[in-house]
Amino acid sequence: MRQIEEADAEVKLLRQRLSEFRDQAITGALSAESLVAVEAGLLPKIAHAEQQARSLKAPSVVRDIVGATPREVADAWAQLELSQQRLIAETLLDVRLKRVPRGPERPASEHVSVAPKRLLRTGPSTA
Repeated sequence: MRQIEEADAEVKLLRQRLSEFRDQAITGALSAESLVAVEAGLLPKIAHAEQQARSLKAPSVVRDIVGATPREVADAWAQLELSQQRLIAETLLDVRLKRVPRGPERPASEHVSVAPKRLLRTGPSTA
């Protein structure tokens, strides 16, 4: 938990630094050229810190399959307990159920939608 807090604090600190430099540019205390140089240095650091924070927040069972080939995922999936499979699905997928009118049976695709989740944003984008 402490690692997550530290990663979030790093993201917040970098964003605040960038915001301060942008404020200086707005008031004329920092040139546009200098702001461009500062952004070129800070934006990649912010992106890296955000990625680090997101990866720390993902459950370990999810982190273990990230970057694996489809075959490796399929093999690992077969070895997981149902609760672990559910955790992965809940973490990675947004599953929505729509009302189904009474009547004849309909294909699941008409009343179930599954989409990848936007994972674990640490805050507003600075780009």
